Amino acid sequence: MPRDESLQAIDRDLKEVVEFCVSSGFSPEQIAKNAKPLLSAVQKHEDLSSFRLWTKRAVIVTMAVTVVAFLLQNTWTFRWLCVAGKSFQVKVLPYWDWTNLYHEECVIRNPYMVAATLTEEDCEMCEGYLKVDVVHNISMDEVTQDYLFDNTPFIVTDATQNWRAFKEFNVDSLKTLYTTNEILRSHDVCEYKDSRKQRLAEILSSKDRSFHTKWVNCKLPAIKVFRSFYHRPYFLPPMVESALENFVAFSSGRTESPEDNQFLEYYTNEDLTWFAQIRGSYLIQLRAKVPCDTICETLEVTLQEGQTLVLTNEMWEFWFAPADKSPAIAFGSMGNWDS
Repeated sequence: MPRDESLQAIDRDLKEVVEFCVSSGFSPEQIAKNAKPLLSAVQKHEDLSSFRLWTKRAVIVTMAVTVVAFLLQNTWTFRWLCVAGKSFQVKVLPYWDWTNLYHEECVIRNPYMVAATLTEEDCEMCEGYLKVDVVHNISMDEVTQDYLFDNTPFIVTDATQNWRAFKEFNVDSLKTLYTTNEILRSHDVCEYKDSRKQRLAEILSSKDRSFHTKWVNCKLPAIKVFRSFYHRPYFLPPMVESALENFVAFSSGRTESPEDNQFLEYYTNEDLTWFAQIRGSYLIQLRAKVPCDTICETLEVTLQEGQTLVLTNEMWEFWFAPADKSPAIAFGSMGNWDS
């Protein structure tokens, strides 16, 4: 007998039983009590069917996650997905401008979370502050109490001497590193910008081209390669959790007096930025953020070879330009307050 006909026959039989019980004077409570063994069996069958259904779904989801994780671990597949993703972003850009979300920390806003913002009371920390302190052999406690808690920038003179980058980096070696190292060659940089809108490949292959550029090493393999040339600055306290990414500033052949349009900004959502001068010198401008921009002076300092600038990003915007025509190399990274 087909399944549908069987169900209809069972339904008819059950209705006849109920009608017989009612005609025999049984109350609804008595009917339910006597039918309890049958109903329990039906309920157990439904529970078992439901369990099997959810088990099947869980197995399917687990298999899907496993397959996706395996594909992402494969270099070729991961690269293909990145290319496809970038292509999709470019194609959708005319219809939806997603670039506004690029620097957002959260895609979905939490209405109950009140973001910390600067107030005019906070500006008292930088009001009348005209000079960036230059220190050496500084302790972590001094950094925390005297500078980080007060949003006060400072320069350390003895943080880079033992770094591999300080011993090996120059214009030619940096270009060679990015053109011959297989990992750096095969992983694109992020947030690349040049004041003359030149491509990085053109700069790295040129012998006499003038340029003022910066980029971020954002892919983990490339980050690891570049990290082999430096280590965590000794003065950063444990409360500062180091970010993964590192960024590079590279310049050569600029004018003696940088104009405003030659300054590049390094923008980040992280709490702290450190910037180490490896070769040459950069002219640094630290511009107070709103509302402190009308109260506090713009701090300007020339960062010399071997010096490391540290600033908190809550209070300051970080702008830099070549101090002269000589080649300049610097790099840095970020940190967050350990919560």
